[in-house]
Amino acid sequence: MKNSFDILVLLDSNGNQHYVSESCEKILGYKPEELINIPVIEKMLHPEDQELVIRGFTEIVTGVSNGGTQYRHRHKNGGWIYLEAFGTNQLENPLIKSVVINVRDITERKKIEKELIESKTRLSEANATKDRFFSIIGHDLKSPFNSIIGFSDILLEQIQNKDYERIDNYARIIYDSSNRAMNLLTNLLEWSRTQTGRLEFNPEFFELKSAIKEIVELYTDSAKQKRIAISIMLPHDIQAFADKSIVKTIL
Repeated sequence: MKNSFDILVLLDSNGNQHYVSESCEKILGYKPEELINIPVIEKMLHPEDQELVIRGFTEIVTGVSNGGTQYRHRHKNGGWIYLEAFGTNQLENPLIKSVVINVRDITERKKIEKELIESKTRLSEANATKDRFFSIIGHDLKSPFNSIIGFSDILLEQIQNKDYERIDNYARIIYDSSNRAMNLLTNLLEWSRTQTGRLEFNPEFFELKSAIKEIVELYTDSAKQKRIAISIMLPHDIQAFADKSIVKTIL
């Protein structure tokens, strides 16, 4: 028992420890005598785990199970150590007259489990971000490309018919729509970088209304198709100190 890596504990029917093996000092920092004849559950166990431990001890005493209860025990340095306890009821055994508990340090295991859960959460968030990114690309790029394709058809038809009236106007619309599509794609790529934590922060002074106007122009075609008018009710002289690319992505 002295050489065991686990802590071996003997308790009476009320859950009071009257023997704790010497390995407790390696795991918990306490000497065995510091953990004997004290209300361990109340003084040493994490408040959130006390009810669970009481229920686990009762199940061992009544023979319902042999434990497997996981809980947090205070370390002498003030931190918490994760332990897992298994036991057998030997109260009727005249040579033992105790509940025998084998307590194992599972702190490292719990740490790995937590890291796995966090990794799974990050992976799920990354997948959700990817799906959201493709959804936005599909939705927001559709409008400028519809304009480009539509006016390109008109332009091609008029050239074929040698009808050169207003072709410079159609060419300008195609050019503007192409620029808006490129700007929108750039903003979407910037947004995707913010989601993966790869975006650098470079603050500068810039005129806020101009930045807002650039973003509004991205949605001009879509707004016209839906008969929506977008107004910018903002003075021209408002200076902002921020990362212009990030602000435009937010907008």
